[in-house]
Amino acid sequence: TILYAIGGKEFLGLLTNDTSVINASDTYFYWALIIPLAGFSAFLWDGVFIGATATRQMLYSMLVASASFFGVYYAFHPLLGNHALWLAFLIYLSLRGVVQTFLGRQIMKKVIASQ
Repeated sequence: TILYAIGGKEFLGLLTNDTSVINASDTYFYWALIIPLAGFSAFLWDGVFIGATATRQMLYSMLVASASFFGVYYAFHPLLGNHALWLAFLIYLSLRGVVQTFLGRQIMKKVIASQ
């Protein structure tokens, strides 16, 4: 993310030589920078949930986040166009992290109590 933030199009040029992709990236540059911040918590908790074999709780977080994704996308697409897709994805990632944080506390209590 830091490389992309600093390098911009030059860094993207290392990943693709398709000029239409590189030119289109200007429109979504800042959205792409926010993704790691929005998704960090969810991906961190994924590891905890998998290690604790708490897949049902992961399912719950995915259901809530997926419903929010489609709700946000369809609500804002007429106003924002393709930016609504990025907004919906960021909310999806963030909400997964929030729900998993809430559910993760319960899992951690069970793990600690079993020791």
